[in-house]
Amino acid sequence: MRRLGNWRCVGVGLVALLAGCGVEPLSEEDVAALQQGVTLSRSCEGAVEFPSHAGDEVVSLRAVDATISSHSANDNHGSDPDCMASASAFGGRACVMRFSFPALPAKAKVRSAKLTFSSSHSGALRYQIHALLKDWSESNVTWNSSAVSAWGMPGAKSTKDREGSSMCVFTGETGHITYELNEHALFKIQSWIDGSAANFGFIISPLNPPGSGHVILSSKEGEEALAPELTLVYSERDPQVKTSTAVPSTTIKSKAATTNFSAQKSCVAKRLGNDIEECLLRWDVSSIPPDRKVAAVQILTSKLAAGKGGRYTFYPAKVDWIKQQAIWKNRTTALPWTAPGALSGSDVGAGFSSLIVSGASTFINPEPEAAQQTVQGWVKDPASNKGVLVAPSQLLAMDAQAADIALASLRLQVTYF
Repeated sequence: MRRLGNWRCVGVGLVALLAGCGVEPLSEEDVAALQQGVTLSRSCEGAVEFPSHAGDEVVSLRAVDATISSHSANDNHGSDPDCMASASAFGGRACVMRFSFPALPAKAKVRSAKLTFSSSHSGALRYQIHALLKDWSESNVTWNSSAVSAWGMPGAKSTKDREGSSMCVFTGETGHITYELNEHALFKIQSWIDGSAANFGFIISPLNPPGSGHVILSSKEGEEALAPELTLVYSERDPQVKTSTAVPSTTIKSKAATTNFSAQKSCVAKRLGNDIEECLLRWDVSSIPPDRKVAAVQILTSKLAAGKGGRYTFYPAKVDWIKQQAIWKNRTTALPWTAPGALSGSDVGAGFSSLIVSGASTFINPEPEAAQQTVQGWVKDPASNKGVLVAPSQLLAMDAQAADIALASLRLQVTYF
């Protein structure tokens, strides 16, 4: 027997571990199921599952991992037969894990990623997986240090230690489980494979303590058949490109809050003091098959009729609106925006692109991951495409009094496979 903090654990592999860490002992049938690899399938919150296609390739990888524990903040647990995430009044633990990727063909694009491990759990906690931003060593990492340098905060809790966006949120279960990772995980794994980001692996930790509970994961140092495994499905097909021209629908104006401007030929985003105009438009991507994976998104323009310089943000609409009825106050004749100008979080999602106008120059800068996730949602479910709100978000110092653009010929270019 060994003791990690205040949890009593058996150091002889997962099956024995399940019976000795404060959870209900498994039945003989459950133990047999674990050993035979009977697997439960789960999806992380927000995960999008893509069906496989002829020609898709599959690769499975094994991890290195280690528990980091506030109970023994300077001790390394890289050789333990399990990897643990927990929270209690006495402290916490997290599991750091990393998979090494083989050289894949240059055209390889990841369609899905599934993380499989055997686990036991207690309590009602949920858990999160975040990509790490610092290198670490399995044989030396601790609660206080990555072994390369000190964590920004103990337990790798700083934004300098881990990304803010999660790769998965899941509820602890007992069993042999496969989790379909979310869109952010696919984006991150693709960046590790193509070398555009360093692969420091990820950390599994409790989501928003307080609360108490734990999840104990199998480790490569335990029973080999139950060790964590990452399975990637990737495609080498040549990508296809769909270009859609925006349909400028209507301008909504703060100074004319009850007037609809859908009869105008142009759609304007503008700000002059408290005089604000925003543009509602839509790109049609319904011709892209819903089972295709979006690989890249660009917003193209040949020329914008520009007034003063400024920054403009593209927000995906969350609610339906009607072109001939939308005004500053309402999205339809009967339904108001949650907030005038539609800039409430209930009306629109996070901005996925910005457009900068400065003098005669125009720059469109999609946030790659946010743009991909937005358009992927539209492709998967065309009914979710509620269009886009373009709003002036920041004035440039050189044009501190005004900012306006007339939106024309904005094209959305989607690369998919």
